[in-house]
Amino acid sequence: MAGIVLWRFGRIFFLFLAGVSLLLCVAAAGLWVRSYAAAQNVYRRSAQSTLIAAVSRGECGVLILGDGEGGLNSTGDGAADWEWSREPSSDLLEVPAGYFPEAPPPVAGFFFSRVVGSVDSRMMILLPMGFVVTLTALLPLSAAVSIRRLRAKRRRLSAGCCPGCGYDCRATPGRCSECGRVFAAAGAGGAAAELQARTPAPPSERQNAVPD
Repeated sequence: MAGIVLWRFGRIFFLFLAGVSLLLCVAAAGLWVRSYAAAQNVYRRSAQSTLIAAVSRGECGVLILGDGEGGLNSTGDGAADWEWSREPSSDLLEVPAGYFPEAPPPVAGFFFSRVVGSVDSRMMILLPMGFVVTLTALLPLSAAVSIRRLRAKRRRLSAGCCPGCGYDCRATPGRCSECGRVFAAAGAGGAAAELQARTPAPPSERQNAVPD
């Protein structure tokens, strides 16, 4: 029973993360499309540094400028000022040449460089929005596949089949004569059946499987 509780808690947490990742994916996809019409910029200015995050023409970038690179707060009280603006779209791939003339140019939309000096420091990251959307879509896709497989195993159990290989076990309830797996037959108890449904089958047990 403790294993079932831990599994359910872990699954809820996993689905929560997948839902957050899905929202981020949708937001990133929306910014990706809108970035060709106008650049979306966020500025954070403090007495020590300036952070600029921008999305434009299918690229997202973060530029951090340290002391001496325009990071002084106009109020002079050390607090950080946040600002959002929309500007005409521009090519972010041309920005590194101005701040990092000695760094290699961006490759396939990717760029990273950091310079730390005695007076100022600079760091910049560029990523294609397609990469960001794909990255945030991995967890929701994984959750969808996991849910589909779990439902398929539950259907096999309810049909009297082995939850691992899908072999028809109505003649030998609770034990698969094909792969040898012992499992809780349908109607033997919700917790036991769920534990069997969530248990992954070894590759050797996936022959002669009933189609999902």
